[in-house]
Amino acid sequence: STEISEVQIHIYNAGGYLVEDDLVNSQLTSNEFNEIQWNASQVDAGLYFAEIKPDVGLSELIRLVVIK
Repeated sequence: STEISEVQIHIYNAGGYLVEDDLVNSQLTSNEFNEIQWNASQVDAGLYFAEIKPDVGLSELIRLVVIK
């Protein structure tokens, strides 16, 4: 199987509005946790959704809560 070499993350607010679309990690380490930092200082506290889009395979949607 082809290994994932890049992951993009799009972050949406609870209303479905795209608030962040330039998060990319193209320096992935196989079989380890990989992180992408998101500076949430420009958004309000509340519920958000992150769409995790690898360059191979299916994307996944996860819930995030920003607490301030």
